[in-house]
Amino acid sequence: MDLMRWNPMYQLAKVFEPIRWPDLDWVRGPSVDVYQSGNDLVVEAEVPGMNAEDLDVRVSEGSVTISGRTQHARETERQGFYYSERRSGSFYRSIPLPTEIQPDKAKASYKNGVLEIRAPVVDSGAGKSVKLNIEQVQ
Repeated sequence: MDLMRWNPMYQLAKVFEPIRWPDLDWVRGPSVDVYQSGNDLVVEAEVPGMNAEDLDVRVSEGSVTISGRTQHARETERQGFYYSERRSGSFYRSIPLPTEIQPDKAKASYKNGVLEIRAPVVDSGAGKSVKLNIEQVQ
């Protein structure tokens, strides 16, 4: 028998696993990919159905913050039944970055529902070596 450390959050998640929470993804903000391409760090966020002027993007050395507001027609009548499946409201997401970037050189573009933020990575002196003096301990 394998022993497993007790984790109350895991147990709680298992209790609520069968329940579908479709709007929780919208509450936490858009889905993102963060990767490095050459000397640039790239953040891609899915924000479909928006206009670029509805988005607010803030960049610092260690994070990218995306916020915005969507407004859709709330109800459409079809044969006496009302549908309201499209999301509407505001969102906010702050993404911590795995490495420092140069925020003053960051650029953002929006195409086909995908927001792309690109910024050069700060040169951290990778590959630089320093000779250490070794202290003799007796």
